[in-house]
Amino acid sequence: MQTLIKRQPVVAAFVFGIIGLGILRGSGWLFGNPVPPTAKLAVTYVVIIALTVALLFIFGLGKHLNPKVESASNVLASQQTTKAGFMMGWPMLVISILLLTLSVMLSGDIKLSLPSVTTLVLYILFCLGTGIFEELWCRAGVQNLCSMALSPVKAVLVASVFFGLIHLVNLIDSPHMVIGTITQILYAFGIGVYLGYLYMKTGNIYAAGIWHAIFDFFGLAMIVLAPPADPSLPAQDLPLFVAVLQLIIISPLLVIGLRGLKKIEAGK
Repeated sequence: MQTLIKRQPVVAAFVFGIIGLGILRGSGWLFGNPVPPTAKLAVTYVVIIALTVALLFIFGLGKHLNPKVESASNVLASQQTTKAGFMMGWPMLVISILLLTLSVMLSGDIKLSLPSVTTLVLYILFCLGTGIFEELWCRAGVQNLCSMALSPVKAVLVASVFFGLIHLVNLIDSPHMVIGTITQILYAFGIGVYLGYLYMKTGNIYAAGIWHAIFDFFGLAMIVLAPPADPSLPAQDLPLFVAVLQLIIISPLLVIGLRGLKKIEAGK
């Protein structure tokens, strides 16, 4: 494995990504449909995260679980890196709230209701599990491996393309969700570029994971605000105009991320 990483790090990134996808899909039978979130789902994410952490160590990437510091003894640098990582994520909060506002405005006759405390706690755990797992998988894993051979911009773009394309697997379970899946791919690519920039800038994978979770908390809130009466029934595909609006809302993250990455390459 180490030989592959040294000689072909981008290929190793692809292998890492596919194994991570296998971990996610292979665990699907444990929790099934995440609507509504269940205790089994929360426990399963603990297993998925543990397996992904183990995978990082197997690929020699365990060191990236620690926030980047200028030296091992520089505590101030560590504190500044952590603070910077959590401060940089505010655009994701703003955009996720805008996406939630759009969903509420377009809910029409759908009755909205506040979730129970239990459901809310499980939903928070679901968001945390998703955010942390996907950042360990795509940023700590795929992006770091790509960074061994590519420039910062190219490494983040490759990892973000991968992050977007993995959403194609949604067509396996919901083949009718064509517009929704295409939107998810583009949506995830834009988010991936911003989170890739945040991680590249700070080296703090935990900040990326928490902001990813916060984004999902607001962006996916309709799961608990308006759960389907029968989760076993297939969801309707996303209307095209809604897809366009979502992509317009998400586009600032892509722009900010690309600009930030260019500054990193320029040494600014």
